[in-house]
Amino acid sequence: MLIYENKSRRSKSSCSYCRTEGHMARDCPQVEKDWAYWKDFVVPPPSSQPQTDGWRYYKRQNPDAWGKWYTHCRELWDKQILAKAMANQPKPKRKVSPKKCGFCGEKGHSRRNCDEMQTFLADAYKANENWRRAAYDLLVKKMGLSVGAAIKVKYDSYGCDTREKIALVSSINWDVLNVTCANSRYGDYRQGLEIKVVIDGFKQRIAFDHDTMRNRLNPTFQIVEGWSSWKYIDSVAPAPQPLDESWVTDYKDAFEYLAKKRTLARLVEEGICQLINTWK
Repeated sequence: MLIYENKSRRSKSSCSYCRTEGHMARDCPQVEKDWAYWKDFVVPPPSSQPQTDGWRYYKRQNPDAWGKWYTHCRELWDKQILAKAMANQPKPKRKVSPKKCGFCGEKGHSRRNCDEMQTFLADAYKANENWRRAAYDLLVKKMGLSVGAAIKVKYDSYGCDTREKIALVSSINWDVLNVTCANSRYGDYRQGLEIKVVIDGFKQRIAFDHDTMRNRLNPTFQIVEGWSSWKYIDSVAPAPQPLDESWVTDYKDAFEYLAKKRTLARLVEEGICQLINTWK
């Protein structure tokens, strides 16, 4: 699902002062170096690495920005001095509050031993297996959609210039297809089906003409897909591939990620629990 597949693509946080990754502005070592100049109202000199040097890279040549640079540096320096002073003070004893589960919200346990979380995961695994079997039956058995298969497609742009072609299926994103493909709600808690084909030597993405497909699709089986002017019509020469049981039971990490990062209440609100209950 998108929330899981996109987690590794998120950019790392960087310091708002020097723009370097690995620390926050409150811990930035450049602040002290710059304040050594600014306290005497002297503009800090250029850095040996200006591309990662935040203020000094593009503001040193712009006197109109020196005031903001000075203010930002002073505020951060004051915060760093205060933080050092607080670090030397004895820490007050904190009251230990009862454990509260980050998943179900109940006290007395954590996610690690939450029965609600284990139930959610078991149901999610089963729902995903059921959906993947249904997806294989529909896409491969009934529609002949597998890598190497020949299918008939049509180009239909707003009902104009309709023409039919024979296409060869080059790829299907089987590895990420999961039960959230049946989630019709827009957002990160779903996954799209992407089928690419070769037409006249060029790769294209296809979609489904739902007027044509409505008699093939089970009403409870929804497919989220990307838009394309090339629409699937029918199978010409299937290339059947046996169902891989390891694929059916795979993709558990995504649901474990959900259970660790989201609360049960949030998953109910986003419709994930209802979707799982439908397919389990």
